[in-house]
Amino acid sequence: MKYTRAKLEELLWRQLSYIDELNEQVALMREQNTLLKLENENLRTRLGLVESAPKPYPKPKRKKVEVPVVLVNTEPTLNEPGQG
Repeated sequence: MKYTRAKLEELLWRQLSYIDELNEQVALMREQNTLLKLENENLRTRLGLVESAPKPYPKPKRKKVEVPVVLVNTEPTLNEPGQG
């Protein structure tokens, strides 16, 4: 499908207007997010739910297991087939 220059310019301007509208929506959502965070903090202080830093989960301690070491003899013996 071939586009004329005028059609391409129209398409680009339409996309640019969509991008501008999306940027405005993102800015509004960021502002709402900051307002919600502030309101949540206010509610937590009113209810006395102010917490210090979150407590980390305790890490389980691993048991040390001793693994027996098995030595393998790789030297040829006289009993192997093909040997003298």
